[in-house]
Amino acid sequence: MDHQRSKTVLILDHSSFFARPSGVTFNVNVQNNEQQQQQQQQHDETNNENTLGMKSLWTCVVECVLEYCRILFDIFEDDALITLIVTGIDQRDQSSWWNRYKNLSQCMEFFAGIQPPNERSTVNDDDLLKHSLNEAITALCTRSKKLL
Repeated sequence: MDHQRSKTVLILDHSSFFARPSGVTFNVNVQNNEQQQQQQQQHDETNNENTLGMKSLWTCVVECVLEYCRILFDIFEDDALITLIVTGIDQRDQSSWWNRYKNLSQCMEFFAGIQPPNERSTVNDDDLLKHSLNEAITALCTRSKKLL
């Protein structure tokens, strides 16, 4: 495999736009005892309802990125070179850009440390995106240990 072509940089927009509802609902079934479970199941079957909420666009983006990473790690195993850049999140440790994410657990840990976007923008989202694009270009120009 040509390692020069195996680098992947994903830029995630963490702007207020992604705090919006996506239209994708999620279902959660919480019961305290067996009788309530049976009642809830009968209620759900007759009314076809069990929805508690709607995912934000940010949640959908994170799910998609994790699925992409899972596929990438399955196909390329140790040869996958990926870095994740989120607008507005400082990632100064450029030396580890290509060594940070070696498996899906590390990607999940990264996202666990990031709060969902605020609904109200406090900074210029365009400036954050430009900065992230600059980081991505720098990351792509940085040699990984595998390329040395």
